Amino acid sequence: MKKTTVLILSIICGATITFAQNYPSKSLEEFHFSVLTEKSRMGGQYDYSSIQGSPFLNNEFVKGEVTSTSNTIVSDVPLRYNIYADEIEYEEKDKKTFYLDKSTVKNIKIGGSEFIYKAYLLNNKLGRSYFEVLLRGKATLLKQYRVNFEDAKPAKAYEDPSPARFKTSKPDFYIAFGDAEAKRISGAKQLSEELFSDKGTEIAGFIKKNKLKTGDQEDIVRIVQFYNEGQ
Repeated sequence: MKKTTVLILSIICGATITFAQNYPSKSLEEFHFSVLTEKSRMGGQYDYSSIQGSPFLNNEFVKGEVTSTSNTIVSDVPLRYNIYADEIEYEEKDKKTFYLDKSTVKNIKIGGSEFIYKAYLLNNKLGRSYFEVLLRGKATLLKQYRVNFEDAKPAKAYEDPSPARFKTSKPDFYIAFGDAEAKRISGAKQLSEELFSDKGTEIAGFIKKNKLKTGDQEDIVRIVQFYNEGQ
C-alpha cells in the first residue's frame, strides 16, 4: 500500500519568517521538521488524476500564511485545502506535497480565506476539523466544507458503469463562542432557542421579518452580524 508523506511542523522559535518568491531551504532553519508516514485514507490512492471531480477547495496552490500556536508567522507559502482528507497541503520548491501538522497551527490564510482547526460538537460526539472563518465577534461563524468519495461501480443490467469520483456536498455552518466547541446550525428554531438563546426573540423576529434561511451563506452571515451588533 502506498503511503503519503506528512509534514510535522513544530515551531521552536517565535520570530516571524517570510518566504521569498523562490524560498530557499535555509528559510526553514528556524523550524524543526520531522517526516512521518501514514496510510492513505483511500486504500493507498494518493494520485487523484484517475478520479472524477476534485477533493480540493481549489486545485492550484495559492500563496498563503500560516500562524503557529506560538504566534510564529510563515508567509508566502503555497497552500491548498484538501477537503476530503481534511488537510492543508503545503508544496515545497521541489513540488513535493506535505500536510501541515495540525497541532502546531493557530490559523491559516489561503488567498482571501482564513482557516482554523477547531473542535466541534455534532450529535453529542466531539470531533475536530478545519473551518473557514466567515465572521468573527462574540459569536464566530464557521463554514465546514464537505467532499465525499464514491467508489467506481461496475456495469449492471440497464446501467452503465460509473467511475470513482469525488462529490461535493453542501457545506455546514457552525457557531463558536470563544474556545468552546463549535456547534452546527441545524435550523432557525435551534439558532434562536439554543445557540442565541440570550437574544432568542429578537433573532427569531429578524429571521422571520427578512425571510432568511440558515442554510444560505449570505443569510446566515446577516443573522450572525445582527446578533453580534447587539452585544
